[in-house]
Amino acid sequence: MAREVFGIKPGDTLLLLGDEKRGIAIPPRGAFFALFDTAFREEDGEA
Repeated sequence: MAREVFGIKPGDTLLLLGDEKRGIAIPPRGAFFALFDTAFREEDGEA
């Protein structure tokens, strides 16, 4: 059921956020893409 609710397909990579009091959250697909792209972008000349 969670696959249908969240649009999760086999092979998808999930980011789960957990808090003992609030529970588990599955952020929408792409929610952190811009952040990760900026954080992990290779600089010119660096590997």
